[in-house]
Amino acid sequence: MNRLSDFAAHGLTSADRLLSAIVSSSDDAIISKTIDGNITSWNDGAERMFGYTADEVIGGPISILAVPGHEAEMPGFLEVIRRRERIDHFETWRRHKNGTLVLVSLTVSPILDDNGQVIGASKVARDITAARWTSQALAKAELQLQQQHRELLHTARLGELGQMSATLAHEVSQPLGALLNYLGVCEILIADPARTDMSVLRDAMQAAMVQVQRASKILQRLQAFARPGQAMGKVEPISGAVREGLALATIDAARLGVKVEIECEAEDILVKVDRVELQQVILNLVRNGIQSMEGAATKNLRVLLHDAGAQVEISISDTGCGLSNEITGRIFEPFVTTKPEGLGLGLSICQKIIESYAGRLWVKETGPQGTTFTFGLNVVGRSTEDGGLISAVAD
Repeated sequence: MNRLSDFAAHGLTSADRLLSAIVSSSDDAIISKTIDGNITSWNDGAERMFGYTADEVIGGPISILAVPGHEAEMPGFLEVIRRRERIDHFETWRRHKNGTLVLVSLTVSPILDDNGQVIGASKVARDITAARWTSQALAKAELQLQQQHRELLHTARLGELGQMSATLAHEVSQPLGALLNYLGVCEILIADPARTDMSVLRDAMQAAMVQVQRASKILQRLQAFARPGQAMGKVEPISGAVREGLALATIDAARLGVKVEIECEAEDILVKVDRVELQQVILNLVRNGIQSMEGAATKNLRVLLHDAGAQVEISISDTGCGLSNEITGRIFEPFVTTKPEGLGLGLSICQKIIESYAGRLWVKETGPQGTTFTFGLNVVGRSTEDGGLISAVAD
């Protein structure tokens, strides 16, 4: 039997008995010990937590619970108690009677006699072993989910690039073809230096360099977009990030007869995003708009960056076939698509990306023909004309 119950039966007041009952029934281990470290009381919670009965431990040293490598803790606690100080929620390991380890959160307080002298210590130990394992398991699961999320984003980007491959080959071949022509002109001019106007040669070489840079930029965008990796949000000018994504998404717009317009009311606005993920959202929404206008009499794609105060809103509007009411209500669900060959994952992924930055993505029909997708991102700062920061929200 718990020794506290014995005490309650010998002349204690009703308040004392109530306190004794509370201590006895507690799931926490409640233990008292002398200033020398000998156990003087041991409740039922301590018995359940550590496996020893009160008769086995009372009068013996508290060090019976010590774990190798933690032996110095208990004498250290007693030194703190002698100074009349308290120890709150100290996490450490203790040993069960069967040898297993128990992770506990300890609160230790001094016990004073009638003269105010420290004569011992009371200790409350809470078993947090299961909570710690659960926390670690959740952390591990979260890491796995993050990895799966990154892999899904990467797969989606590669899928988009696969659909664009023929167009990209055509676009890269144009500057390369022009480059060959300019280099051919340079070769002819160099072959007859006596009759060559150096300014003409210089112009031809500069034109060739422009084509090299054009092809290089296309390839750099593709390389960055296709590269897997962990998204790391950082402060970006929203206008530059959107324009970069738009340039990649509209490579084949002119060939398809699509007129692209961008209106920016947010040149100075800064947001915290991952640039490649934002490009992925822009690419998906713009390509959806372009594909919806196939066969349309009017093919206009309009991108608007609107300063809405605490947020910046990016809207992408097309003059395509529009969406039915049924599809509009489910458009962001996985595997819902209007394309015969589509998987229906693009918009769902876009929504997850925007929501990961505490933003929102929504759709609005603009009439019998055309659809507008809009997403909002939190403004974290504004830049000056020279690129300096005039305001920002702390991370």
